[in-house]
Amino acid sequence: MAYNKFRWWVIGRIKKPLPSTKPLLHRIRNGDFEYSPYFEQAESQRKLSDELFDTTFKNSKSNSYITKYMDSLDSGRMNRVRALKLDDEAHKHEYNRLCTLREALFKEFGFDLWDSVMNGDFNGNTEDLYWYYKTK
Repeated sequence: MAYNKFRWWVIGRIKKPLPSTKPLLHRIRNGDFEYSPYFEQAESQRKLSDELFDTTFKNSKSNSYITKYMDSLDSGRMNRVRALKLDDEAHKHEYNRLCTLREALFKEFGFDLWDSVMNGDFNGNTEDLYWYYKTK
């Protein structure tokens, strides 16, 4: 993926969703409504930032604790910023996916069980949710 100055924090591509004209079950099996991959990317950036901090702090030749600490913070700063941006992107992505799934389920079955499912009446994955709607 080429560098994008407007979305520099995104790492790689996510799996392309199927068009909305495809059947809902195929879209579910394609992973169109699964947990946003940006959450995992944000977590990996936070871990990388922590590793950079620890490495820089250990390898610093300075005698001053404050200088060591500030240099260590600076070494992982962009990774922390990237993690924050990825978190924002993940929450937007997740919200859009859930809204799209709810609308698609309503369009497919003509009724809405979303609130009862979210209150804990259901335990399963996205495909199980499809079959739960189908049996109601």
